[in-house]
Amino acid sequence: MRRILIAGGIAQAASASSLLAQNILAPVLMGAESYGQAVALVVLPFLSQGLLEPMVNGAAIAAEGRHERMEILRRSAKHLSICAPVIAVASLLYGVTRHASPAQSGLLVLFVGLVLINTGLRAIAFAGMRLRILAAHQLAALAATFFALPLLWLSDVSGYLAMLCLVQMAVLFVLLWDQDVRQTAKTLLRTNQQTGHATPPLGSVYLANLSPRVTQLSLGPGMLMLASFQLGAVQIAEFRILQTLSGAIGYALPVNAPLMQAIARRTSRSHGPSMGTPILIAAATTATATACIALWAIYPLIVNHLLQLNAASTQFRWLAPFAPLYALAPLLGGTLLGWGEKNFILYFNVIMAPSVIALGLTAGVGIGFAAGCILFALGLGWATLRVNHHDLETR
Repeated sequence: MRRILIAGGIAQAASASSLLAQNILAPVLMGAESYGQAVALVVLPFLSQGLLEPMVNGAAIAAEGRHERMEILRRSAKHLSICAPVIAVASLLYGVTRHASPAQSGLLVLFVGLVLINTGLRAIAFAGMRLRILAAHQLAALAATFFALPLLWLSDVSGYLAMLCLVQMAVLFVLLWDQDVRQTAKTLLRTNQQTGHATPPLGSVYLANLSPRVTQLSLGPGMLMLASFQLGAVQIAEFRILQTLSGAIGYALPVNAPLMQAIARRTSRSHGPSMGTPILIAAATTATATACIALWAIYPLIVNHLLQLNAASTQFRWLAPFAPLYALAPLLGGTLLGWGEKNFILYFNVIMAPSVIALGLTAGVGIGFAAGCILFALGLGWATLRVNHHDLETR
Protein backbone atom coordinates (compact mmCIF):
# COMPACT_ATOMS: atom_id res chain seq x y z
CA MET A 1 0.00 0.00 0.00
CA ARG A 2 2.84 2.40 0.84
CA ARG A 3 4.38 1.89 -2.63
CA ILE A 4 1.03 2.57 -4.27
CA LEU A 5 0.56 5.77 -2.29
CA ILE A 6 4.09 7.00 -2.98
CA ALA A 7 3.89 6.23 -6.69
CA GLY A 8 0.42 7.76 -6.87
CA GLY A 9 1.58 10.88 -5.05
CA ILE A 10 4.53 11.35 -7.41
CA ALA A 11 2.31 10.83 -10.44
CA GLN A 12 -0.31 13.27 -9.08
CA ALA A 13 2.26 15.98 -8.38
CA ALA A 14 4.01 15.55 -11.74
CA SER A 15 0.72 15.48 -13.65
CA ALA A 16 -0.50 18.62 -11.90
CA SER A 17 2.80 20.41 -12.60
CA SER A 18 2.68 19.43 -16.29
CA LEU A 19 -0.92 20.64 -16.52
CA LEU A 20 -0.04 23.99 -14.98
CA ALA A 21 3.07 24.40 -17.13
CA GLN A 22 1.24 23.64 -20.37
CA ASN A 23 -1.75 25.86 -19.62
CA ILE A 24 -0.42 28.60 -17.31
CA LEU A 25 3.09 29.29 -18.64
CA ALA A 26 2.09 28.77 -22.27
CA PRO A 27 -0.28 31.79 -22.45
CA VAL A 28 2.45 34.01 -21.01
CA LEU A 29 4.95 32.90 -23.64
CA MET A 30 2.57 32.69 -26.61
CA GLY A 31 0.04 35.40 -25.97
CA ALA A 32 -3.70 34.94 -25.53
CA GLU A 33 -4.61 34.83 -29.23
CA SER A 34 -2.11 32.13 -30.22
CA TYR A 35 -2.75 30.07 -27.10
CA GLY A 36 -6.51 30.09 -27.73
CA GLN A 37 -5.97 28.97 -31.32
CA ALA A 38 -3.67 26.14 -30.21
CA VAL A 39 -6.09 24.90 -27.54
CA ALA A 40 -8.95 24.88 -30.05
CA LEU A 41 -6.88 22.67 -32.38
CA VAL A 42 -6.15 19.95 -29.81
CA VAL A 43 -9.54 19.78 -28.11
CA LEU A 44 -10.70 16.79 -30.19
CA PRO A 45 -7.61 14.66 -29.39
CA PHE A 46 -8.00 15.59 -25.70
CA LEU A 47 -11.66 14.57 -25.76
CA SER A 48 -10.80 11.27 -27.47
CA GLN A 49 -8.06 10.56 -24.94
CA GLY A 50 -10.45 11.33 -22.09
CA LEU A 51 -12.95 8.83 -23.48
CA LEU A 52 -10.55 5.99 -24.31
CA GLU A 53 -8.01 6.14 -21.48
CA PRO A 54 -10.29 5.28 -18.52
CA MET A 55 -11.91 2.46 -20.46
CA VAL A 56 -8.66 0.84 -21.54
CA ASN A 57 -6.89 1.40 -18.22
CA GLY A 58 -9.89 0.09 -16.30
CA ALA A 59 -9.96 -3.10 -18.36
CA ALA A 60 -6.21 -3.52 -17.84
CA ILE A 61 -6.48 -3.04 -14.06
CA ALA A 62 -9.31 -5.59 -13.95
CA ALA A 63 -7.07 -8.03 -15.86
CA GLU A 64 -4.23 -7.89 -13.32
CA GLY A 65 -3.23 -11.38 -12.16
CA ARG A 66 -5.86 -13.15 -14.31
CA HIS A 67 -5.20 -15.92 -16.84
CA GLU A 68 -6.96 -13.97 -19.59
CA ARG A 69 -4.76 -10.89 -19.04
CA MET A 70 -3.09 -11.09 -22.44
CA GLU A 71 -6.38 -11.63 -24.24
CA ILE A 72 -7.93 -8.54 -22.59
CA LEU A 73 -4.86 -6.47 -23.48
CA ARG A 74 -4.93 -7.81 -27.04
CA ARG A 75 -8.57 -6.87 -27.51
CA SER A 76 -8.03 -3.43 -25.97
CA ALA A 77 -5.08 -2.83 -28.31
CA LYS A 78 -7.24 -3.89 -31.26
CA HIS A 79 -9.94 -1.42 -30.26
CA LEU A 80 -7.36 1.37 -30.00
CA SER A 81 -5.98 0.52 -33.44
CA ILE A 82 -9.49 0.78 -34.89
CA CYS A 83 -10.09 4.14 -33.23
CA ALA A 84 -6.71 5.62 -34.22
CA PRO A 85 -7.35 6.36 -37.92
CA VAL A 86 -10.88 7.58 -37.21
CA ILE A 87 -9.67 10.06 -34.59
CA ALA A 88 -6.72 11.13 -36.76
CA VAL A 89 -8.93 11.87 -39.77
CA ALA A 90 -11.54 13.63 -37.61
CA SER A 91 -8.82 15.77 -35.99
CA LEU A 92 -7.36 16.57 -39.40
CA LEU A 93 -10.74 17.66 -40.78
CA TYR A 94 -11.45 19.66 -37.63
CA GLY A 95 -8.05 21.34 -38.03
CA VAL A 96 -9.02 22.36 -41.56
CA THR A 97 -12.10 24.13 -40.16
CA ARG A 98 -9.76 25.99 -37.76
CA HIS A 99 -7.53 27.03 -40.71
CA ALA A 100 -4.58 24.91 -39.57
CA SER A 101 -1.46 25.08 -41.71
CA PRO A 102 -0.01 21.90 -43.29
CA ALA A 103 2.70 21.78 -40.61
CA GLN A 104 0.11 22.14 -37.86
CA SER A 105 -2.05 19.42 -39.41
CA GLY A 106 0.92 17.06 -39.55
CA LEU A 107 1.79 17.74 -35.91
CA LEU A 108 -1.84 17.21 -34.95
CA VAL A 109 -1.97 13.77 -36.58
CA LEU A 110 1.39 12.85 -35.00
CA PHE A 111 0.07 13.92 -31.60
CA VAL A 112 -3.04 11.73 -31.98
CA GLY A 113 -0.92 8.71 -32.92
CA LEU A 114 1.48 9.19 -30.00
CA VAL A 115 -1.37 9.68 -27.51
CA LEU A 116 -3.10 6.45 -28.54
CA ILE A 117 0.14 4.43 -28.56
CA ASN A 118 0.96 5.69 -25.07
CA THR A 119 -2.58 4.90 -23.93
CA GLY A 120 -2.04 1.27 -24.94
CA LEU A 121 1.40 1.07 -23.31
CA ARG A 122 0.08 2.68 -20.14
CA ALA A 123 -2.64 0.03 -20.00
CA ILE A 124 0.06 -2.66 -20.16
CA ALA A 125 1.85 -0.98 -17.26
CA PHE A 126 -1.38 -0.88 -15.24
CA ALA A 127 -2.08 -4.55 -15.97
CA GLY A 128 1.38 -5.45 -14.64
CA MET A 129 1.18 -2.91 -11.79
CA ARG A 130 4.47 -1.35 -12.91
CA LEU A 131 4.18 1.43 -10.35
CA ARG A 132 7.65 2.88 -10.81
CA ILE A 133 7.27 3.25 -14.54
CA LEU A 134 3.82 4.80 -14.13
CA ALA A 135 5.32 7.44 -11.82
CA ALA A 136 8.43 7.84 -14.00
CA HIS A 137 6.49 8.53 -17.18
CA GLN A 138 4.69 11.43 -15.49
CA LEU A 139 8.03 12.86 -14.37
CA ALA A 140 9.29 12.47 -17.95
CA ALA A 141 6.26 14.39 -19.21
CA LEU A 142 6.99 17.19 -16.75
CA ALA A 143 10.67 17.38 -17.73
CA ALA A 144 9.83 17.33 -21.44
CA THR A 145 7.27 20.11 -20.97
CA PHE A 146 9.83 22.48 -19.46
CA PHE A 147 12.46 21.42 -22.02
CA ALA A 148 10.09 22.21 -24.88
CA LEU A 149 8.74 25.54 -23.58
CA PRO A 150 11.25 27.57 -25.69
CA LEU A 151 9.42 26.29 -28.78
CA LEU A 152 6.54 28.57 -27.86
CA TRP A 153 8.73 31.63 -28.45
CA LEU A 154 9.71 30.38 -31.89
CA SER A 155 6.47 29.35 -33.54
CA ASP A 156 3.41 30.01 -31.35
CA VAL A 157 0.67 27.52 -32.41
CA SER A 158 3.01 25.13 -34.20
CA GLY A 159 5.40 25.37 -31.26
CA TYR A 160 2.61 24.42 -28.85
CA LEU A 161 1.72 21.36 -30.95
CA ALA A 162 5.42 20.45 -31.21
CA MET A 163 5.73 20.74 -27.42
CA LEU A 164 2.82 18.33 -26.92
CA CYS A 165 4.37 15.88 -29.38
CA LEU A 166 7.74 16.03 -27.62
CA VAL A 167 6.04 15.36 -24.28
CA GLN A 168 4.33 12.29 -25.74
CA MET A 169 7.65 11.11 -27.25
CA ALA A 170 9.29 11.36 -23.82
CA VAL A 171 6.43 9.36 -22.29
CA LEU A 172 6.78 6.75 -25.06
CA PHE A 173 10.51 6.42 -24.43
CA VAL A 174 10.07 5.90 -20.69
CA LEU A 175 7.24 3.39 -21.07
CA LEU A 176 9.25 1.35 -23.57
CA TRP A 177 12.27 1.50 -21.26
CA ASP A 178 10.48 -0.93 -18.93
CA GLN A 179 11.29 -4.49 -20.00
CA ASP A 180 7.93 -5.96 -18.97
CA VAL A 181 5.99 -3.30 -20.88
CA ARG A 182 8.26 -3.69 -23.91
CA GLN A 183 8.05 -7.48 -24.00
CA THR A 184 4.29 -7.50 -23.53
CA ALA A 185 3.87 -4.97 -26.33
CA LYS A 186 6.03 -7.12 -28.65
CA THR A 187 3.94 -10.19 -27.81
CA LEU A 188 0.72 -8.33 -28.55
CA LEU A 189 2.07 -7.12 -31.91
CA ARG A 190 3.04 -10.66 -32.89
CA THR A 191 -0.19 -12.28 -31.70
CA ASN A 192 -3.22 -11.59 -33.84
CA GLN A 193 -5.32 -14.57 -32.78
CA GLN A 194 -7.18 -15.21 -29.56
CA THR A 195 -5.19 -16.79 -26.76
CA GLY A 196 -7.88 -19.35 -25.92
CA HIS A 197 -8.88 -17.81 -22.58
CA ALA A 198 -12.53 -16.87 -22.30
CA THR A 199 -13.01 -13.21 -21.45
CA PRO A 200 -16.12 -11.25 -20.50
CA PRO A 201 -17.43 -8.69 -22.99
CA LEU A 202 -15.28 -5.59 -22.64
CA GLY A 203 -18.20 -3.28 -23.35
CA SER A 204 -19.55 -3.60 -19.82
CA VAL A 205 -16.04 -3.16 -18.39
CA TYR A 206 -15.47 -0.06 -20.51
CA LEU A 207 -18.82 1.44 -19.51
CA ALA A 208 -18.27 0.80 -15.80
CA ASN A 209 -14.91 2.58 -15.89
CA LEU A 210 -16.05 5.44 -18.11
CA SER A 211 -19.15 6.41 -16.11
CA PRO A 212 -17.23 8.00 -13.17
CA ARG A 213 -15.33 10.19 -15.65
CA VAL A 214 -18.41 11.53 -17.44
CA THR A 215 -18.52 14.55 -15.12
CA GLN A 216 -14.97 15.58 -15.99
CA LEU A 217 -15.42 14.79 -19.68
CA SER A 218 -18.62 16.79 -20.13
CA LEU A 219 -17.40 19.79 -18.12
CA GLY A 220 -13.80 19.56 -19.38
CA PRO A 221 -13.12 18.63 -23.03
CA GLY A 222 -16.85 18.63 -23.84
CA MET A 223 -17.34 22.26 -22.81
CA LEU A 224 -14.01 23.22 -24.36
CA MET A 225 -15.22 21.77 -27.66
CA LEU A 226 -18.34 23.93 -27.46
CA ALA A 227 -16.20 26.94 -26.55
CA SER A 228 -14.11 26.43 -29.69
CA PHE A 229 -17.25 27.01 -31.78
CA GLN A 230 -18.85 29.75 -29.66
CA LEU A 231 -15.94 31.93 -28.53
CA GLY A 232 -13.01 33.81 -29.97
CA ALA A 233 -9.42 32.74 -29.39
CA VAL A 234 -8.84 35.03 -26.38
CA GLN A 235 -12.04 33.87 -24.67
CA ILE A 236 -11.10 30.23 -25.35
CA ALA A 237 -7.77 30.89 -23.67
CA GLU A 238 -9.46 32.40 -20.62
CA PHE A 239 -11.95 29.51 -20.36
CA ARG A 240 -9.15 26.94 -20.59
CA ILE A 241 -7.22 28.69 -17.80
CA LEU A 242 -10.36 28.56 -15.64
CA GLN A 243 -10.63 24.81 -16.27
CA THR A 244 -6.94 24.36 -15.47
CA LEU A 245 -7.27 26.18 -12.16
CA SER A 246 -10.29 24.02 -11.32
CA GLY A 247 -8.30 20.87 -12.08
CA ALA A 248 -5.37 22.10 -9.98
CA ILE A 249 -7.72 22.56 -7.02
CA GLY A 250 -8.63 18.88 -7.37
CA TYR A 251 -5.00 17.90 -6.89
CA ALA A 252 -4.78 20.09 -3.78
CA LEU A 253 -7.79 18.54 -2.01
CA PRO A 254 -7.01 16.20 0.93
CA VAL A 255 -8.44 13.17 -0.92
CA ASN A 256 -8.98 12.12 -4.52
CA ALA A 257 -11.63 10.03 -6.28
CA PRO A 258 -9.74 6.67 -6.33
CA LEU A 259 -8.84 7.04 -2.65
CA MET A 260 -12.45 7.82 -1.73
CA GLN A 261 -13.59 4.82 -3.75
CA ALA A 262 -11.08 2.54 -2.00
CA ILE A 263 -12.04 3.82 1.47
CA ALA A 264 -15.75 3.53 0.76
CA ARG A 265 -15.33 0.00 -0.63
CA ARG A 266 -13.33 -1.10 2.41
CA THR A 267 -15.91 0.21 4.88
CA SER A 268 -18.83 -1.23 2.92
CA ARG A 269 -17.20 -4.67 2.88
CA SER A 270 -16.91 -4.65 6.66
CA HIS A 271 -20.16 -3.13 7.92
CA GLY A 272 -21.51 -0.71 5.32
CA PRO A 273 -20.93 3.04 5.01
CA SER A 274 -19.66 4.60 8.22
CA MET A 275 -19.22 8.12 9.54
CA GLY A 276 -15.56 8.14 8.48
CA THR A 277 -16.35 8.60 4.80
CA PRO A 278 -18.73 11.58 5.34
CA ILE A 279 -16.07 13.22 7.50
CA LEU A 280 -13.61 13.02 4.58
CA ILE A 281 -16.29 14.36 2.25
CA ALA A 282 -16.98 17.21 4.68
CA ALA A 283 -13.25 18.06 4.75
CA ALA A 284 -13.11 18.05 0.95
CA THR A 285 -16.29 20.15 0.77
CA THR A 286 -14.85 22.69 3.21
CA ALA A 287 -11.64 22.90 1.20
CA THR A 288 -13.67 23.31 -1.99
CA ALA A 289 -15.78 26.10 -0.47
CA THR A 290 -12.59 27.89 0.58
CA ALA A 291 -11.22 27.46 -2.94
CA CYS A 292 -14.45 28.92 -4.40
CA ILE A 293 -13.99 32.15 -2.42
CA ALA A 294 -10.24 32.33 -3.06
CA LEU A 295 -10.54 31.72 -6.80
CA TRP A 296 -13.23 34.38 -7.15
CA ALA A 297 -10.98 36.86 -5.35
CA ILE A 298 -7.73 36.21 -7.23
CA TYR A 299 -9.15 35.22 -10.63
CA PRO A 300 -8.87 38.68 -12.25
CA LEU A 301 -5.27 39.03 -11.08
CA ILE A 302 -4.31 35.62 -12.50
CA VAL A 303 -6.05 36.00 -15.83
CA ASN A 304 -5.04 39.62 -16.38
CA HIS A 305 -1.42 38.73 -15.70
CA LEU A 306 -1.35 35.62 -17.87
CA LEU A 307 -3.34 36.93 -20.81
CA GLN A 308 -2.44 40.60 -20.38
CA LEU A 309 -6.10 41.62 -20.37
CA ASN A 310 -7.72 44.52 -18.60
CA ALA A 311 -10.25 43.94 -15.85
CA ALA A 312 -13.21 44.57 -18.15
CA SER A 313 -12.08 41.77 -20.48
CA THR A 314 -12.28 38.95 -17.90
CA GLN A 315 -15.48 37.46 -19.25
CA PHE A 316 -15.64 34.39 -16.99
CA ARG A 317 -14.95 35.78 -13.52
CA TRP A 318 -18.55 35.03 -12.51
CA LEU A 319 -17.78 31.31 -13.10
CA ALA A 320 -14.91 31.26 -10.61
CA PRO A 321 -17.03 30.45 -7.49
CA PHE A 322 -18.60 27.45 -9.26
CA ALA A 323 -15.43 26.09 -10.88
CA PRO A 324 -14.04 24.25 -7.78
CA LEU A 325 -17.23 22.15 -7.69
CA TYR A 326 -15.74 20.56 -10.82
CA ALA A 327 -13.16 18.98 -8.49
CA LEU A 328 -15.67 17.95 -5.78
CA ALA A 329 -18.07 15.99 -8.00
CA PRO A 330 -15.60 13.15 -8.83
CA LEU A 331 -14.96 12.60 -5.10
CA LEU A 332 -18.67 12.08 -4.50
CA GLY A 333 -18.90 9.79 -7.52
CA GLY A 334 -15.96 7.72 -6.29
CA THR A 335 -17.60 7.35 -2.87
CA LEU A 336 -20.84 6.11 -4.42
CA LEU A 337 -18.94 3.63 -6.59
CA GLY A 338 -17.16 2.30 -3.52
CA TRP A 339 -20.54 1.77 -1.87
CA GLY A 340 -21.70 -0.25 -4.87
CA GLU A 341 -24.02 2.40 -6.38
CA LYS A 342 -22.89 1.68 -9.97
CA ASN A 343 -26.39 1.77 -11.43
CA PHE A 344 -27.14 5.17 -9.91
CA ILE A 345 -23.87 6.61 -11.25
CA LEU A 346 -24.63 5.23 -14.71
CA TYR A 347 -28.22 6.47 -14.90
CA PHE A 348 -27.37 9.82 -13.33
CA ASN A 349 -24.61 10.49 -15.86
CA VAL A 350 -26.70 9.27 -18.80
CA ILE A 351 -29.30 11.90 -17.92
CA MET A 352 -27.06 14.72 -16.72
CA ALA A 353 -24.20 14.76 -19.23
CA PRO A 354 -26.33 15.25 -22.39
CA SER A 355 -28.49 17.79 -20.52
CA VAL A 356 -25.46 19.86 -19.52
CA ILE A 357 -23.98 19.72 -23.02
CA ALA A 358 -27.34 20.71 -24.51
CA LEU A 359 -27.57 23.64 -22.08
CA GLY A 360 -24.08 24.77 -23.05
CA LEU A 361 -25.01 24.49 -26.72
CA THR A 362 -28.18 26.55 -26.40
CA ALA A 363 -27.51 28.99 -23.54
CA GLY A 364 -23.77 29.37 -23.90
CA VAL A 365 -20.71 27.56 -22.62
CA GLY A 366 -20.48 29.67 -19.45
CA ILE A 367 -24.01 28.85 -18.31
CA GLY A 368 -23.55 25.20 -19.27
CA PHE A 369 -20.32 24.94 -17.27
CA ALA A 370 -21.76 26.66 -14.18
CA ALA A 371 -24.99 24.65 -14.26
CA GLY A 372 -23.05 21.42 -14.78
CA CYS A 373 -20.75 22.08 -11.82
CA ILE A 374 -23.72 22.84 -9.55
CA LEU A 375 -25.98 20.03 -10.71
CA PHE A 376 -23.30 17.32 -10.66
CA ALA A 377 -22.13 18.34 -7.17
CA LEU A 378 -25.66 18.66 -5.73
CA GLY A 379 -26.96 15.46 -7.33
CA LEU A 380 -24.04 13.31 -6.28
CA GLY A 381 -23.91 14.98 -2.86
CA TRP A 382 -27.61 14.25 -2.24
CA ALA A 383 -27.13 10.61 -3.27
CA THR A 384 -24.12 10.25 -0.98
CA LEU A 385 -26.05 11.58 2.03
CA ARG A 386 -29.07 9.45 1.19
CA VAL A 387 -27.13 6.20 0.96
CA ASN A 388 -25.16 6.87 4.12
CA HIS A 389 -28.26 7.97 6.09
CA HIS A 390 -30.22 4.91 4.97
CA ASP A 391 -27.43 2.57 6.04
CA LEU A 392 -27.07 4.21 9.47
CA GLU A 393 -30.82 3.85 10.03
CA THR A 394 -30.90 0.16 9.10
CA ARG A 395 -28.05 -0.87 11.36
